[in-house]
Amino acid sequence: MRFITQATAGLLFLISSISVSGQSLDCGILQYKLDRLYFPHGTESDLFKYSPFTVYLNSDSIYAGTLEFSGQGVSYSFPTYNYFDTLNIALFHTILEPAIEDTLTKITIGISEFDMPEIGICLIDSGSVLFRQYDSHIRMLLDFEEGFLDGYLSYGTPDTYNKETGIAYSYAPYYAVIMPNLSSGVNYHGLLSTSLYYRFDPSQPYTYFDGNRVIPQDCFYDKDDSCFRAYYYNTEDGRRLLESMRQRPKRISISTSDRVLDITGQLFADILSRDRIRTDFVAASEFADIRLTFIEYDSNQPLTGFNNILDLLAHDTAAGDIINKSLELAAVYLQSARCADHPKKEKHYLEKTERVLKEDLGVFPLFRPTVYFIANRALKGYRFDDDGYLDLTETVRLLLPVPNEDKPR
Repeated sequence: MRFITQATAGLLFLISSISVSGQSLDCGILQYKLDRLYFPHGTESDLFKYSPFTVYLNSDSIYAGTLEFSGQGVSYSFPTYNYFDTLNIALFHTILEPAIEDTLTKITIGISEFDMPEIGICLIDSGSVLFRQYDSHIRMLLDFEEGFLDGYLSYGTPDTYNKETGIAYSYAPYYAVIMPNLSSGVNYHGLLSTSLYYRFDPSQPYTYFDGNRVIPQDCFYDKDDSCFRAYYYNTEDGRRLLESMRQRPKRISISTSDRVLDITGQLFADILSRDRIRTDFVAASEFADIRLTFIEYDSNQPLTGFNNILDLLAHDTAAGDIINKSLELAAVYLQSARCADHPKKEKHYLEKTERVLKEDLGVFPLFRPTVYFIANRALKGYRFDDDGYLDLTETVRLLLPVPNEDKPR
């Protein structure tokens, strides 16, 4: 049975329960070298260090041991104390015992940089997967290293590589957008947000987002042809545009929909401070002059992102009524795209909608982050799908083998 749950800003988790168990592997011995037995199976078959095996001559067991190493497609035993020095390994076959699924323990995944719809712990699928919200990213990393978490989500990779962990990543199914509050007096023709966009340098991601592999987002949807930035980075043009405003503000307010966008807001605040404009950060977007938020990115359904943007802009108008003619025009174009009977017509009206948003309203896409899922070696079956969603429909937790002093190593 499949479940879908909204767990972060635009990041969906696909959850289900499946039942699997480790099945014994019957194979020959690849070679006997340096007092170790080599086998043609490894981690892809759920074999790990200390996985047990038994060597048989026909149906008679002659040796039992454990693995010292398991990698992709190969594994080898601990030293056999020269047991096989005078024996012909071609006569033997081996039964390897893979790790089995842990059906009693919850899969626990940590989240710190992502905002969840509920505070605390979110229980999914009758308790098979547990999402644990952290206020401190460092605390989450410590819990992962100490084994209290099976994995965690992050916008960055670990500082040090650990071969005991696995990493999956994908560009997020959402991108950051700067948009004005149309009901604010400082946003005449979107000049303020356009001025900030001119002075936004996409080639310096460390200045506006704390994450790895951040890419510029120049368009609101995935186009067949190349997509170009609306206005190229030019600080002087941005400053001149600000000077051209009828009444240049002395103070403005910014809101961010997610905590990770605070650094982006601080960048724009620093830019405005050079022009002696003070910036306040407010929690409620309806009281902000400029809003920074994430918009869903769907390459197959471009209307989704436009709908979200227009909905947010409409909420910034008086009593929900459209008081901006450009916004009304964008809504008409979007409706025409929705009703288009041919892909070329749809594209034509989508481009008109995008042009109005950028040139008349001052709404601009900024960047798209990468989402990483870091998992310990006991977790398998996780992946990101083609749309950038973390897919846990086939994820299981394995019971890893431990040293057995009764068996030779």
